[in-house]
Amino acid sequence: MLTNDARAKGNAAKAVKANARAANLEPIIRELQSEGCRSAGDLAWALNDMGIPTAWGGR
Repeated sequence: MLTNDARAKGNAAKAVKANARAANLEPIIRELQSEGCRSAGDLAWALNDMGIPTAWGGR
């Protein structure tokens, strides 16, 4: 069974990874937005077309 400390460390590690991914994707998303992508769906399609997988590795 996980302790609260272990759970907190795991959550912190996930947050660091998520923040790094967001920082890496930010310039790409800003560029797509400047090209007219407005909705989350538009952005998802554009990222898929660029071959950028989801955080979980899917499309």
